[in-house]
Amino acid sequence: MKGGRRTMRILLISPPVYDYYDTPARTEPLGLLYIAAALGRVPGVTVDVYDARPPGKRRPTARPDCFSHLDEYYREDDSHFSLFSGYYRFGDSPGAVVRRVRDGGYDLAGISALFSGYWPDVAELIDRIKEGSAALVAAGGWAVDAEGAALLETCRADYLLQGPGEEGMPALAEALLGRRRLASVPGLVCRTGGSATAPHPAASPSSTAPVPDSPPSRAGFRYFRGRRTASVVLGRGCAHRCAFCAVHRHRAPSRRSIGSIDGELRSLHESGVEMVNFEDDNFLDDAAFAGEVIPLLRRYHDRGMVFTAMNGITLSNVLPYLEDLIAAGFVEFNFSLVTGNGGLGSSLGRPFSRRALQEAVATIGGRVGTLVFCILGLPGGTAEGALEDLIWLARLPVSVGVSPLYLLPGVPALERLGMPEERRLLRGSALWRFGDGFSRSDVATLWKVARMLHRARGGNFPDGAADEENLRYFRRSLAEGRWYRRLRDGRWAEGFSFGLAVPERLEVFSLAGGRMMVL
Repeated sequence: MKGGRRTMRILLISPPVYDYYDTPARTEPLGLLYIAAALGRVPGVTVDVYDARPPGKRRPTARPDCFSHLDEYYREDDSHFSLFSGYYRFGDSPGAVVRRVRDGGYDLAGISALFSGYWPDVAELIDRIKEGSAALVAAGGWAVDAEGAALLETCRADYLLQGPGEEGMPALAEALLGRRRLASVPGLVCRTGGSATAPHPAASPSSTAPVPDSPPSRAGFRYFRGRRTASVVLGRGCAHRCAFCAVHRHRAPSRRSIGSIDGELRSLHESGVEMVNFEDDNFLDDAAFAGEVIPLLRRYHDRGMVFTAMNGITLSNVLPYLEDLIAAGFVEFNFSLVTGNGGLGSSLGRPFSRRALQEAVATIGGRVGTLVFCILGLPGGTAEGALEDLIWLARLPVSVGVSPLYLLPGVPALERLGMPEERRLLRGSALWRFGDGFSRSDVATLWKVARMLHRARGGNFPDGAADEENLRYFRRSLAEGRWYRRLRDGRWAEGFSFGLAVPERLEVFSLAGGRMMVL
């Protein structure tokens, strides 16, 4: 790309994911779409986005040996309280990705690496692209932000980019076209003389998010609950300092202009999008900004749009605006409670607790769906405390979601737990390491209890012989301290044992029946 070259072709790749499960509604490659819009302003650059993780594309694949400890937890089971039983590749094959890069004649492949737990799979894909094509390869995202130059030792990428891709990728393209020095590219890590260079400092933190003013071009859309759906961000970063989170360590808080948000919503409306999901890390964190955004949402709701925020909302941000947000078209609130223990929440830096949630539930009054998320395995917490949260939440008119703790490099509270050298073990589904108050079987048990509670509260339960059978074996499991699992042929078999004392009768608020029942 030297010697006066004036054009280049770039392919931005959202890679396939290898895991026990996936969340199709939230896999739109939003960051790459915004980066593509930013690259579109660079003269001579042609850019395409390749979503190699399309919804519904799942293929069983060999489980890596590092997950052998999960074999007693993830087994054949189609009960109402099952976990997982198979390991999959979600998306296209590495060979298909390589062919797309090679056959498209791309000069540069940019790959998103959004979580350190998936980095080994991304690194393998990078190696395959380097072996099978002539393209240069750059990678960026949260995994690169967390570990930077150390990742160059694990793959054959030509470049790593730390910080906002909307700034780094256009600068890298201009450098490769000979229009600026490579050393001036913000956040760039590359090899010089066989060793990794320190990144050039990223641009100074700005209160303006780097998302381009022009809306990104989308080739396709996700569907959620029968509605054509697209994701959007209103801003980046977070001002809170939660001890288990990396967002505030790598992203200064910033917000988009109302004009750019309006332009993207208008574009989505014209494309037939019915639901917009806000992926902000800290939704509506500023009162003045909320005062501008909510009337804008109301305007698009009047045209038929509805809204949600599946990444999770900090309840203290939106508590004063719940009535306004319902009127503006929110059809579901996803609240990140994390823990209902006020003392633990304060020690972790969480900005709200049970009292705020109770106030929110009373205000919402069942008019729209309310989903509350908790994290299992937090440092400083206990399995008994997490169980108390589930029992408390089960009595409220809300749905409950739980997530085992993810281990994040560079976060001191999590580093103290010990980071595994095998980065695949960082993901929550690995059930690798938790705070001292939790065992692996504790977390798996809490997860199974949450799944049963979710099943029971969602409809007329029990309804029919299958529900009665599942309820009987659920209660038997709690009584015996050993989980039962239902095989495909209908037989029940013993599963793993556990020591957590879960009450054999649990009160659950039925969202369908509007009544309290005993599970």
